[in-house]
Parts: sequence; C-alpha cells; structure tokens
Amino acid sequence: MKTELLFYSDPYAAEFTAQVLECAPDSDKWRIVLDCTCFYPEGGGQPGDTGRLNEVNILDTRVKDGIVSHIADGPLNVGAQAMGAVDFARRYRFMQNHAGEHIISGLAREYFGARNVGFNLAEAGMRIDFDVELSDDDLARLERGSNEATYRNLPITACFYSQKDATALDYRSKKELTGDIRIITVEDYDTCACAGLHVARTGEIGIFKIISHQRYKGGSRILAVCGYDALDDYRGKHEQIAQISAGLSAKPNEASAAVRRMSDELAQVRFAKNNLQRQIFTYKTNAISEDSPFALFFEEGLTPQEMQLFANEAVVRATVVLIFSENAGNYNYLLFTNGPMDLRDLANAINAAFGGRGGGKPNAPQGMISATRQDIERFIEEKIK
Repeated sequence: MKTELLFYSDPYAAEFTAQVLECAPDSDKWRIVLDCTCFYPEGGGQPGDTGRLNEVNILDTRVKDGIVSHIADGPLNVGAQAMGAVDFARRYRFMQNHAGEHIISGLAREYFGARNVGFNLAEAGMRIDFDVELSDDDLARLERGSNEATYRNLPITACFYSQKDATALDYRSKKELTGDIRIITVEDYDTCACAGLHVARTGEIGIFKIISHQRYKGGSRILAVCGYDALDDYRGKHEQIAQISAGLSAKPNEASAAVRRMSDELAQVRFAKNNLQRQIFTYKTNAISEDSPFALFFEEGLTPQEMQLFANEAVVRATVVLIFSENAGNYNYLLFTNGPMDLRDLANAINAAFGGRGGGKPNAPQGMISATRQDIERFIEEKIK
C-alpha cells in the first residue's frame, strides 16, 4: 500500500493526522511508515522534510516504491494515531529556492539554449549545473531576468498529465518519463517535469541572487540563493563589511578601496622586511669561515621560505647548512647542501632522536622536532665531530 502524499494537494499544509502502519529499527534510529503524510521525501534534488510525529523528532524523510519512510529518533506504536508537524520554515526556504531554479533554468534555455543538467538544494541555497559555459554578462542577465519574474508575481502551477497528454507540451526533463507526469508551470518562464514542492506565485520567491559560479564539465555551475536564504546571505555579508569598514576606519562603500590600500602597504612592508632579512642573513653568513664543512644556526619564527633563503646565502661559505627555527616550543629544521651529499640519513637520525617527522629532497630534507637548543647542539656536535 503506497503512502498518500498530502503535500501535493497542499504544499503549505504543515500539520496532519495519520495512522502508524509500520515502525522498525533503522541503525540507531527508527523508520516509521504512515498511511498518509505531509512530509516531503528526499528526491529530485530537494532534501526530505524534518519535524515531529507525536513526541519523536523526524530527522529525514525518504521514499521507495511509493512508500514514505520517516526517519525518527524514537519509536511509535503501530496502529497509533500520529500528529505530524513539518518544520515548515525549513521547507518554505526549499520551496522558494526550487521555484527560483525553475525560472533561471527556463531563462537559460530561452536565452542561451542551455540545459539544466544538475540540481541540488542545500540548507542554504542551491547548486545548478548548465551544459553551456556562461559568461559574467550572461549570468548578470539571468539574475536580472529571474528577479523581474519575481516582481511580476506570476502563478506557479502543478498538474499531473498522462504520458500521452504530456507529449503535447514543450516541457523540460532530464530523462525519459513514463506513467503520469507532474508538470510545473511558471507562467511565461518555464514548463518542467518535477516532483518537488514550490511556492504558489513568483512573488514569494523574493530576491534571486547568484553568489558564485565556476566552469564545470564544459558548462557552468552556479550557487544561488532565494528569499529568506538570500536575506540571510545579505545580512551576513553586510555584517562582515560593517566589521571590516570599522576596522579600517572607512565607510562601508569605501571598504574595498581601503583593503587595496592596506594590501599595497603590506606589500611594501614585506618588501622592506625581505631586504632587511636578506641583509641579516648576509651578515650572519659572513661570520662563517670560508669552506667550513658545517654551519649551524638557531633562529626564531622563520617560515620554510625564509629558511631556504638563509640556506642559499649560507651555503656559499659552508658545505652543509643546518638551520633550526623555533616555533611554538618546537623546532622546524632545514638541512641544505649544494653538493652531491645525501643528507636524509642525518635528517632521519634527528627525527629518531627527538620524535620528529619530515621529508624532502636528498640535498634539502626538512622537518619538525620537539627538543631544547642544548639537546640539539649536543646531538649535532656528536654527529659531525
């Protein structure tokens, strides 16, 4: 016996009463089957509904062979009456986004002959894949057209058609369909086979905003948000801009220019630092006796790139350079030579002595150890004497 799907007759219905037909363990949860349900099961890129049945929480909803399973955190008695309550605020966001997807997909087909070849709704927005590579200008046109559709507040209808009657319609579908086909129509914008739930009018979609895009499998992948998700996205970004502008002592509409100025200033500071650091490395290198077999240095807070820069300077006067840089109580090390010598045995010995780890090329192994400077100096003296 298939579950009666109440959400198709009224997608806005969030409460209902049903009889429990089955209740069985499902891993550490319970799988509950009802005679009817307002819970939409996962499918067509739209997540399953969540909510409550009596005193248990519904964590997910799935369907197989027409039977809807409610995944719960506790059991219900078979034969009992269950009062269901869908988390409608969550579902409504999905309905807004799903309806928005129909509009942009219809426009992409109209403007660029693009097909929607992939779709997924997430907890905050949606991902849509098109089989045509779309430019920034193309996406701006699609975004503007989608928002114009919401302003028009057009009806969105859902009807079941027989396979024969559906053939008379010019509708989108990712695959060949049989039996009765549910067709979603957004007046003037889209006709598509779809099992999902949508708002009743385009005005309910609210803002449509593309938040990112990339090339994907010869086409384009976009991430977009509608309605409440778009509002949350805007609110979050507005708060970030407000914090950034306050930190930079700039007006919000001048924050990007202030960031560029700070970036330029930081680049100048880094350039000056690198010059000073190179001078320091040269000064320390000049203290090494020419043709020394080994040169050992202890530094603080050097990055791997800075350690390599120092080694390049020091190896001019020493055959092997050993640099240990203290960082958060540990030492990062670099062993370096310009000759054919393989320093990995020495690096392995250092790691074994001090519980370290590392790797790298034979002439430039590097790693990290936990030890004191005195212990490292004593070990190196014993190894190279």
